[in-house]
Amino acid sequence: MVSLVLMCLFIAISLGIFGFAIFKAIRLVKHPMPKTINYLSEIKKLLYLIGAVSLSTVVLFVFLVMYQKYPLIPADWASLIFGSFFFALTLSSATISFILHYYGKEVPEKLDKGLFITLIASGITFFFALTLLTNGLADYLIYPLVNGFNFQEGFVTPNMGGIKPNLAWYAICILGGALLCYAICDHRFYVEYKKHGILESTLFVAFPAGIIGARVGYVIGEWEHGGFAERVAAGEWWSIFAIWEGGLTVISGALVGIIVGVAWFLWRNKKYSIWLAMDVIIPCILVAQAVGRWGNFFNCEVHGTLANASDWWFLPKIVLNNATFTSSTAEFAPAGMIYVPLFFVEFITNLLGYFIIRFVFGKFLKKYIEFGDLSAGYIIWYGLTRVIMEPMRHTAYNMGNDGYWSWMWSIIFVLVGSLLIAINHVVRYLIKKKLNKPMIAYVDKPVTYAVMSVLFLIGLGLSIAGTILMSRNTQSNFLGFNLFNNGFILLTIGLSFLLIITCGVIYSLQGRKKKYRVILFDMDGTVLDSDPMILEAMNILYDKYRDGNRTPKEQVVYFSGPPIRETLKKEFPNQDNAFMFDEFHKESIKLYPTHTFKYPHSKEVLLKLKKEGFKLGIVTNKLHHLTEYALECIGLDGIFEYIVGFDDVKNGKPNAEGILKAIEYFKGQKEESIYIGDNKSDYDTARNAKIDCCLVNWGPRVLPSDLTPEYKINSYLELEGILYE
Repeated sequence: MVSLVLMCLFIAISLGIFGFAIFKAIRLVKHPMPKTINYLSEIKKLLYLIGAVSLSTVVLFVFLVMYQKYPLIPADWASLIFGSFFFALTLSSATISFILHYYGKEVPEKLDKGLFITLIASGITFFFALTLLTNGLADYLIYPLVNGFNFQEGFVTPNMGGIKPNLAWYAICILGGALLCYAICDHRFYVEYKKHGILESTLFVAFPAGIIGARVGYVIGEWEHGGFAERVAAGEWWSIFAIWEGGLTVISGALVGIIVGVAWFLWRNKKYSIWLAMDVIIPCILVAQAVGRWGNFFNCEVHGTLANASDWWFLPKIVLNNATFTSSTAEFAPAGMIYVPLFFVEFITNLLGYFIIRFVFGKFLKKYIEFGDLSAGYIIWYGLTRVIMEPMRHTAYNMGNDGYWSWMWSIIFVLVGSLLIAINHVVRYLIKKKLNKPMIAYVDKPVTYAVMSVLFLIGLGLSIAGTILMSRNTQSNFLGFNLFNNGFILLTIGLSFLLIITCGVIYSLQGRKKKYRVILFDMDGTVLDSDPMILEAMNILYDKYRDGNRTPKEQVVYFSGPPIRETLKKEFPNQDNAFMFDEFHKESIKLYPTHTFKYPHSKEVLLKLKKEGFKLGIVTNKLHHLTEYALECIGLDGIFEYIVGFDDVKNGKPNAEGILKAIEYFKGQKEESIYIGDNKSDYDTARNAKIDCCLVNWGPRVLPSDLTPEYKINSYLELEGILYE
């Protein structure tokens, strides 16, 4: 009894210290004056808390062993102690590093890099620590493990016959996966739009729709084989939606969830990019599915055939031990044997798929893809995973009368995903060609042709091999790795390669020579939506120094462009200009974090331009330090290589001095430079510098009709179309 009390006490202590460390980290990132923080000192204090959490976690597991009276041998004690210590250490370190790295302001560069390295290292080693921890206890637990709680019988296990849990760990795993997916996507939307909660309503709609879709898909696949035809005929029509009975098909759930989620997002979030949302959310479904697969672990399901446990020695002990029982036949495996835990294999492949789609294609190969490709990549990856996994399953888990139902739909997923990528590239190419706005892609044709040739040969070879194998054997009456099915898999993959070749063909057609090398931007109204900030700051000054006599909003928006000193002189002729400038500066600096915004698609386009090798700079009548501060507030800091502020030149715009200074810095020529702005002052500045000009229409200002810039655009997406021959 004493051991139980002490174990509960140290659980409370561990959670309390962990929560306090998170609270301290959040207070740091929300500090109103981040430049005054001694981050090195604060992180040292957090390290003490992380160490305390780790030691407390070790103690609570020691008392757990004492309470349960497990007879651990020395090797298991070592595994338990080291595993519990590093489990708490890596979990705490990853959480704190994530908060400080992504949300901390004014963190020193070297320290920030250290936080990022700590985050990655902790995230990877967390799984090894968890394996070490569970290995220490695995041989002393009773299998199969508890898979839920029944309100009448208490804790239940899969081998208790007809007793089912009212609170199933399977449901908790599915819900946990959905919440983790939401947290990841919400963070990425915050990085993009500086706002949390954009996807909240989408979660509340798409998640239950996916669950219902998964159940309906299962019922369709098992209509006769699972007895649903008889149940519905007997009046039990509600059995179609009885998700509490178990029986969910992930493929149909994902399909319905995606369709409903996309439709809802289009309706409720019109001002945000649906393409960005799809490429963020849909691949992340793999993470949700990976977590959800642990529900199959507790239910002792999604197994393959019998195998020697020694052949799977590399898996965590707790997984191997629980795989000695399978719910499919309600039988224990013979001694030394297990039912192959395919759920664990799929857990690994789902996580691997997310990181490949998110980072390999989403970051390192970003210039070769279009919006929507990552979404289709999920369909291909998950479909291909199931194409290979389905024949490995225990026959009790194959759906349909002949077991082919899920397998065929998996093949359809692979082909449809490949077709969607091909269509996406073709349609985007044709649209931009029609609008005379080619996509940004400076194609290295020899490399492109080499990659295309390799992909074509692989696709053709697999298609031929698959066709030959299929012709040598008729389709079997059961699902498995026979010649016909192997050939069908090869043919599917081969056709997918041939479809994706379309993307390479498109890039070979659209390669264009760059028209410009140096791209210079105005700040307010072009890069920064500062109109809400200027309006609020001016209204405060009007109330204080003009007795509330405010200039209409329609006129205030035109204050963006000319030097603010000139504007203040006109608006407050009876006040000292230097004093009013200080007052405006004092009021505006407080409003930057909450009243300034970036324009739609600006970040993705600017990052793409930078990766394409364009030289990006800013020439503005805003003070240099304010320009840097504003870029930081809207999440565009680090993108522009060179900034020319009002205090960096003797003569501000429309004088050409700032533009010429920037061109000189980039060692460029006037004919390969362009200035992008939003008003007449910007137009005059470009003309005085004798370089091309592009005026934008995404602000509230109406451009004079007599201006004749080389280009006029309405969106950052159109910017891509004016930079190549």
